[in-house]
Amino acid sequence: MNEAIDPQTWLDRPGAPKPALADEEGRGVTVAYDDLIERWRQAG
Repeated sequence: MNEAIDPQTWLDRPGAPKPALADEEGRGVTVAYDDLIERWRQAG
């Protein structure tokens, strides 16, 4: 096996995936446009 490499080495390379943010809450949810507009109207 290869030597262990600091993950930051990989993250610093061009095109590398970005590390998760501290305030992420998991996967996003797709909301239908009409439902979104209805929620917006009810909130206002």
